[in-house]
Amino acid sequence: MHEYDIYHVFGCEFSFIEYLFPLLPLEKTLFYIQGIIQICKDCYMADMERFKELAPFMKWYFHYLRDEYSKRGKSEPLVYAKLKHVTGRTKMDQDFVFSLNPNAHYYEMFECLRDSFYTSEKWNISKAEPNRIFVTQGNQPIKGAHMALMMVKQLKEKFPNVKLVFGGESLLQAQSLPTKLGFSYASFIKKIIKKNHLETNVEFLGRLDENQIQEQLRKARVFLLPSSIENSSNSLQEAMLMGVPCVSSRVGGLPSIVTDESQCLFYDFSNISEAVNKIGQLFMDDSLCETISKNGCKRATELTDFKKNTDRLNEIYQTIYESNK
Repeated sequence: MHEYDIYHVFGCEFSFIEYLFPLLPLEKTLFYIQGIIQICKDCYMADMERFKELAPFMKWYFHYLRDEYSKRGKSEPLVYAKLKHVTGRTKMDQDFVFSLNPNAHYYEMFECLRDSFYTSEKWNISKAEPNRIFVTQGNQPIKGAHMALMMVKQLKEKFPNVKLVFGGESLLQAQSLPTKLGFSYASFIKKIIKKNHLETNVEFLGRLDENQIQEQLRKARVFLLPSSIENSSNSLQEAMLMGVPCVSSRVGGLPSIVTDESQCLFYDFSNISEAVNKIGQLFMDDSLCETISKNGCKRATELTDFKKNTDRLNEIYQTIYESNK
């Protein structure tokens, strides 16, 4: 392998790291934390087992998927136990690193977002649709679409026209073999929608490009992040940067991103009623929406500043380089 001053590896959660790791000079290598499979696997079922719609064979299938998912991160403990330099951005990922390797050099550095989100037209309450909720994706249990549906079930009692809109893969159009056999996540979601008569309150838009996502964010009264685990969530930060009032589960590394309830309204992941209360507050209170919009945008602007994050990365590179002279 050709010798470089710095090697930068993005993510340790995929199987390729098992083959790449032995080839790297660890004193010169910076590992960037994306997701952490060892943490995510424990949240994979995302409270699904509380739902009567989860048939026995479906339950078995999801446990199988969870076990397969966890295999992706089988090399994580080895990598984190031996690495020398790692960059992260939340207390969750920092705690994980130090639990396996207290001697690691951990460098805090936040992320930059896609260029167009910095220049996109901001959210404006006068242009948002009343009682409209946008979720960027919901095609796997860990993203909590089933929990969002139960929120809409409760919200519908007070706001009959509530609309929950999903981006990402459309579960209602899924044609996989497990779906046709009736035990996929799409099958689970369809059962919940049908049982609770939510057909007119839920819409799956399919895959969206970044301009379409921005359009949906501007139309929404609330951006919802119902995940059972996240590290820092670019989707949440993009919504905050655009000034959309946000409601999010208080999970994983998100308390390092949102440090005050004036930036985003948090709820405990399993507490659907708490989430409904927070969303309902934003539906009814224009002033609260404006406050969350302003403060969320300010926080996201600070976190995702291009120059600050670029300067920080150069500083980290320089530190590693100097340590190897």
